Amino acid sequence: MKVLASLLALAVAALLSIAGVGGGSGLGGSGIRPNAVARTEIASTALPSSVADQLTDAPASQVQAARAGELRFRGADRLSSHFGKHGAEVGCSTEPEYVAAANAVVANDAALHKEEADGDDIYYLEETGELVVVSTKGYIRTYFISNLDYFGRQ
Repeated sequence: MKVLASLLALAVAALLSIAGVGGGSGLGGSGIRPNAVARTEIASTALPSSVADQLTDAPASQVQAARAGELRFRGADRLSSHFGKHGAEVGCSTEPEYVAAANAVVANDAALHKEEADGDDIYYLEETGELVVVSTKGYIRTYFISNLDYFGRQ
């Protein structure tokens, strides 16, 4: 069910993007998502301060790529490895489904975002526990189920 909801969210985001509604460069080319600051401010009031202090706005380029379904693993071997470890836990039965669901998390405006010390970006959906790590080069590193404490420690 989570996968279906994630795929539906991704499809809606893609349609909105095509129609020119929502994030991306629709704000005078700034690349800032219209609700990114508000999302961070709202989230920071509901989260432990140790986590809230780490939140940042997601890179617009990664969000746009995710909305277009373009974020990928660095290679087929890495995708296969991570899908083998985490595919079932996130409710995916195929590798393409796994990649699409990870893209849906990154594209979701409700996803919390922070940057790791090494520059990787972490996206976390509190509602489902889904966590995606995207490398500095824009590759999906991993996608799995976690918790807010883990997100906060990264």
